[in-house]
Amino acid sequence: MSNNYDLQVLPLGAAPDRLEYPHFPTLHQLVIWRNAGLVPVERLAETLETTVEKVKESAAEMGLFFDDTLTGKFLERGFQTIIRRNWDILPYEQILDLLQWTPEKLAYILKEDDFFWVKLGFGKPRCAPVKYRELTCEEQKRTAEIKKIMEQYFADEAPAAEQPFDFLKKYGQAKAPVSGDSRFDMKMVYSYSALYGDPLLDPEISSYPEDMLADYASCGVNAVWMQITLYTVVPYFGENFSGSARWQERLENLRKLVARAAKYGIDIILYFNEPRAMPPEFFEQVPFRMGARQAGYDDRALCCSDPKTLKAVEDAVCELFTRVPGLGGLFCISMSENLTHCKSRFEIDIPCPHCADVPVQELVLNMNCAIERGMHRAAPEAKFIVYTWAWWKEWMNEVISALPSGTRVMTVSETLLKTNCGGIAGELLDYSISKVGPGETALGQWECALANNLKPMAKVQLNNTWELSAVPYIPVVDLIERHLDNLNKAGVRDLMLCWTLGGFPGGNLELLSRRKEQLASDKFGNASEYILKAWSLFSNSFELFPFHRIDGLYSHPGNFGPMSLLHRKETYRRATMIGFPYDDLYSWRSGGHYPESIYRETYSEMCRIWKEGLDQLDEAEKIIQPEYRKNLQELKNISVVCYCHFKTTLNQVDFIIRRRENLPCRDIYLDEIALAVAERKAMAQDSRIGYEASNHYYFTRNDLAEKIINCTFLLAEEERRCFCS
Repeated sequence: MSNNYDLQVLPLGAAPDRLEYPHFPTLHQLVIWRNAGLVPVERLAETLETTVEKVKESAAEMGLFFDDTLTGKFLERGFQTIIRRNWDILPYEQILDLLQWTPEKLAYILKEDDFFWVKLGFGKPRCAPVKYRELTCEEQKRTAEIKKIMEQYFADEAPAAEQPFDFLKKYGQAKAPVSGDSRFDMKMVYSYSALYGDPLLDPEISSYPEDMLADYASCGVNAVWMQITLYTVVPYFGENFSGSARWQERLENLRKLVARAAKYGIDIILYFNEPRAMPPEFFEQVPFRMGARQAGYDDRALCCSDPKTLKAVEDAVCELFTRVPGLGGLFCISMSENLTHCKSRFEIDIPCPHCADVPVQELVLNMNCAIERGMHRAAPEAKFIVYTWAWWKEWMNEVISALPSGTRVMTVSETLLKTNCGGIAGELLDYSISKVGPGETALGQWECALANNLKPMAKVQLNNTWELSAVPYIPVVDLIERHLDNLNKAGVRDLMLCWTLGGFPGGNLELLSRRKEQLASDKFGNASEYILKAWSLFSNSFELFPFHRIDGLYSHPGNFGPMSLLHRKETYRRATMIGFPYDDLYSWRSGGHYPESIYRETYSEMCRIWKEGLDQLDEAEKIIQPEYRKNLQELKNISVVCYCHFKTTLNQVDFIIRRRENLPCRDIYLDEIALAVAERKAMAQDSRIGYEASNHYYFTRNDLAEKIINCTFLLAEEERRCFCS
C-alpha cells in the first residue's frame, strides 16, 4: 500500500466505525470478491501487499475467477461503483491505490460528480488497512463453504449473453421514427451514456455517441442537455485560474458535439448552476466580492448583488455562445443544487452583509436576466429556460412575470401534488412516475407564464425515477400516457423528459409518437392484448408506491434491490441519498411519515398486483410470433427485475421488524436468495440492469452472489440457534 499520499484535501466528515461482514471469513477475501473483474488483479495484489498468484488462489478458493477484460471500462466509466463497494472496508489510501488516482482527483469527484460525497453519507468510515494473510483452519473451512455455495447456485449457469457496458455497443439499431406529428415541440433528455464529471475533456466525446443520438431522433427526442461549469469553458476569472485549465480543449469538443448532434436534428442544451461558489483564498487573488457560506462547506458565494459579478457572468455567457455557434440554449437552476448566490441555500451559516436587505427573488431574477442577456447577445435564437426548482411560492409568480419575453418556464409537473397511501396524506416534490401530474403548483406557474408571453415547460420522468432507477425503463405505460395527455390538455408543448436518470433511447419514450395500443401492436404483434393487460396491471401496482416529499425516495432500498445485505445486528447507520440504504426503515418510510404497517402492506399489495402482470407476460409468451419474441424477452427481463426490487424491499422491511422481535427469518432468507438468483440471471441477459448514468453500476453479478452468501450465512446461524435451544 502507498503511504505517501497527502490526504488533507480529502473530507472525513462523520466517521463511523467499519461495519461487520461476518459472511466472509476475512476482510481481505471480501476486498478480493468485491473488486474481482473491476480492478486489474495486479493492482489488487499490490493494494493488499501480496502477489498476483496469492490473489488468484484466494479467489479460486471461494469459487471466483478473475477476468480483467472489463477493468478498463470500470476504471473509466464505473469508478463510482468501485469507490462505493470499498467505501466501508478500505481506508482512503487503499482506495487511491485501486484507482491509481491522486487525492486531488478523488476530492474533485467526491465534490463535483453529482453530489457523490452526499451519496456516500457525508463521512468516510474509519477503516484500518486490509492486508492479505494466510487463513486459519476455521477460515479455510468457511471458505470452502462459500465455494460450495457458488457451485450449488452457479455451476450450471449459462454464459452471460451480455457483459457490463455492452449496451454501449447496441445503439443505432432503432428503426426510423414513426410518421405523424407529435403533440410536443421540445423533447429534451440526458445522455444515457454520459459521464457526469467532465465529459468535454474526452476528445471522442464518447458520452454522446452518434448511434445513440440517432436512436434519440428515432423516438422524437430533439434536445440533449449536459451540465457545465462556466469557468471551465470560459476563463472569466483569468487565464491563470487553475479551474479554467484546458478550457480550449473543452470548447473545441463542445463545438464537435454541437455539430455531431445537429446531424440528427438535436440541440445541445447546457445546464447552468452559476456562478459557482469558490474557496476563500480565491477572493484574495481575484477581485470579486465574497458572499455567504453554506454550513458544512468552506466555499463562499460570489456576491450577486454586486453589479460586477452580474456583468462578468453575462459577458462569459456571451463569449461561450459566440465561440460555440449553434448551441441550442441553456437552462438555469438558481435555488438549491450548489451555492450560486448568497440566498440560494437554506443552510447559510455566514450570511452576506451586502445581501442582507436584498430580497431573494431579486437575486434570482437579476442573475437569470444577466445570463439571458449574455446568451441572446451572441445567439438570439437560442432557447433560454428558467427552472423553477425550489422557488418559494411567496414570490415565484413575481419573478416569472418579470422574466424576458420568450423564456421557457420549466416546472416539475408533479410539484406539491397531493398523495394518499393507505389513508396517509402526503405530497410530492419531484421524480414521480407513480403519481400522475401535473399538480396545481405547476398549472399555476404555467398559467402565469402564458399570461406574460412566456412558454410553459414541464420537467417529467418518463422512463424511470428514483422510485426505481436500476432498470432502463419501468413498464407502466398507462401512467406515462395519462401524464402526457394531461400535459397536452394543459397547453404544455416543451418537455424535459428526465434528469440524469431515464435517458435510455427507447422504452416509454416511444409514447411520444405512438399511443399504447399502437406501440403494443408494433412491438408484440399478436400478443398485444396480453401486453396491454400487463402494462395496465404494472401501472395499477406502481401507482400504490408510498411516496411523500423526497427523503424516502432517496433512501429506500428499491434502487439497489436484492444486492442490499441483511445485517444480523442493527447498523445504526442513516440511509444516504441514492447510496446506502442500510437498515434505516425510519428513513425509508419518509422519515416516519408512513407507519410500518401501512408501508409494509403497500409493498405487499404492489408485489401481488405486479405478479399478476408477470403472469400476463407468461401467457403472451405462449402465443407470440417469432419476430416479436426478442421484444417480449426484454420486457419480461425488465419486469422481473422490477418485481425483484419491490419484493426485496418488502422482505427487508419484514426482516428488520422480525430482527427487532428476535423472530425466525428462514422464509425471508430463502426468498432473498431466489430473488438474487433471478436478478443475476436477468443481468446476464441485459447489461442495462443495475446501471444509471450518474451512479454507474449500482451492483454487479458478484454482488448478487454475495447476497446469497450473506443469506446462507444468516440462515445457518439461525438454524444453529434453533438447534441449541
